[in-house]
Amino acid sequence: MLQLGDLYSCSVLRTFPELVTAGTMQKGAFLTFNAIRLLLNKIWGVVDSEPPESSLLTIISTIGNSKCIITTLYKALLEGICTTLPNVKARWDAVLPTPLSQETWITALTTIKSVSRNPRLRYTQFNYLHQSYLSPARIQKIYPHTTPTCPRCATPAADFYHMVWECQTINLAWQHVTEVTAEISSHTLVPTPDSCLLGIRHRTKAGKHTHRFIDLGFVVHKRLIATHWKAPHAPSYASWLRELCSRSQAEAQTLRSLQHRGLNLAGLETWDTFVVAMEARDDMYPP
Repeated sequence: MLQLGDLYSCSVLRTFPELVTAGTMQKGAFLTFNAIRLLLNKIWGVVDSEPPESSLLTIISTIGNSKCIITTLYKALLEGICTTLPNVKARWDAVLPTPLSQETWITALTTIKSVSRNPRLRYTQFNYLHQSYLSPARIQKIYPHTTPTCPRCATPAADFYHMVWECQTINLAWQHVTEVTAEISSHTLVPTPDSCLLGIRHRTKAGKHTHRFIDLGFVVHKRLIATHWKAPHAPSYASWLRELCSRSQAEAQTLRSLQHRGLNLAGLETWDTFVVAMEARDDMYPP
């Protein structure tokens, strides 16, 4: 068990890199170390070691109300999402039909915040953009005894792009999802990896909430693909439609609650129209 004395050397609080080098703390204990440091500073007023440079620590130290810490940190993390490593974009350029311009890539990164109000769906978009899910081909490089083939079509060396787009089973599902989303939103859509995976589309006069509905439909399908990552089949269309309807009802309810508070926000009628259109379909609950 870590003792307070282990953090000191000659009556001076050691820095985090020193503690990691000495094996006293793990690399993943960065926030724990700084929580202890802030506590010591609150008790005794002076801490000898300099704090590590961290924008998150700066945010924490400037928050007056402790109830706002999580919300403030979450917003700060979302604001920092638009900066990413160059090799992330390079991985997409290697598989997409046309390489992305820097401006288009920045637009794709902003979709992390716009796809939904739901943090889980935002996290799904983040993982897709950064290709975080381990494909069979990538797992095989880590564990050579595993198979790199696709669990759905048995294609050898199934990388991330294959698992979320090129696989015939998944691609057919994307075509169906795009077709139904276009039908419900009364908006022409073409299934492409740019629009479906990265959320890049040419904005039209369809309206902000219609575009948000399209983003929601696509990210819901992406989350279902991720939760059925090793399944021998694509996620069912009915499960996608039910999930999309549920998320759309939540969006409408949020707007309705804001209106009750006196905020005159547009879009409620649009979301209610989408919900009614989905509930009227007879393929949501197949026999």
